[in-house]
Amino acid sequence: MVRPPKPTPPKGELSEMEKDPLSVKLEVDSFDGKIHVEWEPEPKFSS
Repeated sequence: MVRPPKPTPPKGELSEMEKDPLSVKLEVDSFDGKIHVEWEPEPKFSS
């Protein structure tokens, strides 16, 4: 007997990361404590 897949609940509001990932500031744990990280959209160098 094959059962139909369970319905998934509707998705709520988008997270800040999904709305505009470049504007999000992240909090990251390091060995010395928490640090805040931002993405720079136009870096001063290229690879």
